Amino acid sequence: MSRTSPAFTADEIAMVDYVLGKLEGQTATAVGELSHRFEAWQLAEDGEEIPYRTVSLESAAFMLDLQSNGSSRP
Repeated sequence: MSRTSPAFTADEIAMVDYVLGKLEGQTATAVGELSHRFEAWQLAEDGEEIPYRTVSLESAAFMLDLQSNGSSRP
């Protein structure tokens, strides 16, 4: 799907579309369990806000690839 936005680049939109595709059909519980495997989540204390700067898109994409059926990222 090709979309445009003044706020996001085509690559950013492609990444969001990729992530949504990977998460499609998963339960909220499964997505929550996956998110808790991210290093940023593990470093935060209970109730602490996770700073955006601690999250790497590369590590997030890697975690999603662990759940994939072998398809590659865009």
